[in-house]
Amino acid sequence: MAELPAVPGTAALSAPPAGGEQRLARFLSFALHPLALGTPISLWVGIAAFGGLSARVAELIAWVGTLGLVFPMASLALLVRAGKISDFFMTRHADRRWLYPIGLVDLAIILSVFRAYEAPLPIWATAAAGIASAACMAVANRWVKASLHVGGNAGILLALCWVQGFYLWPALALVPATIWSRIAMREHTPKETATGLVLGLLPTALVLFYLLGAPGLAGPLGAAP
Repeated sequence: MAELPAVPGTAALSAPPAGGEQRLARFLSFALHPLALGTPISLWVGIAAFGGLSARVAELIAWVGTLGLVFPMASLALLVRAGKISDFFMTRHADRRWLYPIGLVDLAIILSVFRAYEAPLPIWATAAAGIASAACMAVANRWVKASLHVGGNAGILLALCWVQGFYLWPALALVPATIWSRIAMREHTPKETATGLVLGLLPTALVLFYLLGAPGLAGPLGAAP
């Protein structure tokens, strides 16, 4: 398979697969983007945590939707337009230096919003776990372009299963699908996806265990902390 010219700040990768495999890998890369996967999950568990949709919950959804989806997407679009990052997926390793400071501040604000609205403990605990994972990836970015797709989805899905119970653990099968798509698209090497996996799972597990106890034992979302 032919080698692609190395983009500055990235490892040389072989050409993407052709035909149906490439289309499937590209589809999964978009469909399993952490923002695309995390938004509906956040809506579902958030509404469940508060016992249903109400004016207060709708107000919280508006805040979190703005901070957790609109703001990151707008930031990426502006950075691409300004030529600061290569593309929406931040293909170059150097692109990531813009992401982590913005992302960490954004997550900290979201955590503050959860606390201000007196969200149940499992909700803001997952936000704290996200901050811990993102901070670890920011440090690791000095040496390796860890996969944000893999790390983000691993953390999101582990947190979902942790607070909702064991019946959702099969959802973690989406993580290997994410790994395959990123490697198949030649956006990441196996080392980079493995790094993302570890930095998505380990900090999330440690924070949730510290705040909530063993997985599946935190009680249903919406229970009093």
